[in-house]
Amino acid sequence: MPRLAIVLRSLFRGILSRWGKNRFENGVYIWRNGSFEKVSSCEELFKNPGNYIIYFHNNLCPHCRRFHPLFISTLETLGEILGRAIIVRVVCDWFTSKCSDPDARKLFSELRVAESPKLVYVKIDACGVKKILDLSEDISILRSLERLRAALLNLLREEAGVVESEGV
Repeated sequence: MPRLAIVLRSLFRGILSRWGKNRFENGVYIWRNGSFEKVSSCEELFKNPGNYIIYFHNNLCPHCRRFHPLFISTLETLGEILGRAIIVRVVCDWFTSKCSDPDARKLFSELRVAESPKLVYVKIDACGVKKILDLSEDISILRSLERLRAALLNLLREEAGVVESEGV
């Protein structure tokens, strides 16, 4: 029996060490100057007209842990191109059932996020009208760096008018 306990303890240590690699504090973050910064309150975040790309991340989701580095790499390489779009990361441990941040829990609930990772595009016009597109419907976008980049560029060209079609 002690041998079994040693094996189990070793197994759980390995799982927990990998779990902490892409684990983030629950909350809402904005991409600024090459990294995500936690916002103290997201009440004002969506009040202004703009183009928002929202990434929903669950710390306990293995797919989210694989997708996150891909997403960061995409943001870093598209930097200037994404300049006028507001990039938001919303983090919970497990959807609304395990989420210590009320703003993050509210966004998961309001946008009906039931699978992750999830990318959502929200366009808010001058009248406050929202247009919402689920970018995660084509799961292949979430598996390939090139497909993710292409999907974001096409979205910003077509929907947001942020990217000029020439030279990109």
